[in-house]
Amino acid sequence: MNITDKYLEAYKELESELKYNGQGVLDYENSLSGTEQEKLKVCRIMRNYMSHNDTSFLTPSEEQIKFLNGITTAIRMKAHCVKDEMKKVALVKETEQLKNMLPMIDKYPIVPIATKVGVYLLDKDTFIHLLAKGEKKAVIPARLPKYKYVSKTERIENLSSGTYIVTTTGHDDGDYVGLLIV
Repeated sequence: MNITDKYLEAYKELESELKYNGQGVLDYENSLSGTEQEKLKVCRIMRNYMSHNDTSFLTPSEEQIKFLNGITTAIRMKAHCVKDEMKKVALVKETEQLKNMLPMIDKYPIVPIATKVGVYLLDKDTFIHLLAKGEKKAVIPARLPKYKYVSKTERIENLSSGTYIVTTTGHDDGDYVGLLIV
């Protein structure tokens, strides 16, 4: 993806975040003051020219992309996001005994277990089943189930129901932050 495409994508994300609030970019620009307002004005004018004329005459900078992404992130942080609803359930080591997980499973319906290949979610039913079989430690399957991942800046209304693992990147390669049950 070239820098112009990144710029247009960053601008599009800003527009869609502002639409959730019932605003346009120009409305938001008018609510700002000082250099922030001027920077957004330049970005808006450049975007309009690129979209309606040609993309080769103007070249956006990495700083403009960072600026647009920063505004988008700031708007998301003010909205009803995953960070407002998630539970910061501590990760448990896979060598931990089941009896030590009992207070956690009582408080939350799921215990996240850190394994070598990722995070495994141990639910109450599986926990009781393991105890009934006389297991001392959680039995981690060879292949972890497919879980849904989300970043803490994602809007709640964009998610379907289910259990999500909240990570820094919103993917399985990010650092674990917590759990979200929608």
